[in-house]
Parts: sequence; C-alpha cells; structure tokens
Amino acid sequence: DACQCTYFQCDDLVYDPRIPRAANVTACLQANQQYTIEGTCKYCMDCAGDICTCRSNNSCDVIGMVAAVAFVLLGLVALLLLLRNALRLYTFRTTVRYHEQDKFAIEEWQKSPVMGFL
Repeated sequence: DACQCTYFQCDDLVYDPRIPRAANVTACLQANQQYTIEGTCKYCMDCAGDICTCRSNNSCDVIGMVAAVAFVLLGLVALLLLLRNALRLYTFRTTVRYHEQDKFAIEEWQKSPVMGFL
C-alpha cells in the first residue's frame, strides 16, 4: 500500500514538514540532496509506519547503474580487442618471416601499431 508520510526523518531527526522546523532540521535538509527545503523528498522514499526517509536519486533510479555496467562491459570488450590485435601484431612482427608475410592472415590496417589503439 502507499506511504502515509505524516513525519519525515533526516539522519536521526524526525520532523513534521507542515510545521516550522528547528535550525538543526533545516541544516540537515540542506546537507542532504535527497530532501527539498520544504522537508519533503525530491526522488523517492522508504516508509516505516507514518515516518518516511528520503532516498537519493542513485538508489531510486537504476538506469544510471545499468548504464555504468554497460559501459564497463563495453570497455572490457574494447580492451580484449586491443589485446588481441596487439598479440597478432607482435606475432606478425616477431615470428612471421618476411617471405611468409603475405600468407599470414592479417589485414593491412592491423600492421600499424597505432591502429590497435584507435
């Protein structure tokens, strides 16, 4: 069921957003980005009875974490490709004899060490 937020909690301070707040509650609200200056939640909340605790944007919206994981995986794939091309270039330059170079399965663009990093 839906939260019935009569009170909010910022750190260990419980307050009613409908009445004037003490200075320490206002300082807590200003120090925590998940609260509005009025004392309500900017993003989403956790409820325990009629007391609600605001959560940060990162814990409410998972798309940022999904994007971070996707880009890390993409970076790993790019790193593996770089290592593969570097190994092929090393093999081509150190073990393939000059007269056998045309038979080695390597593209012309792969022969440049700079292209492995682009």
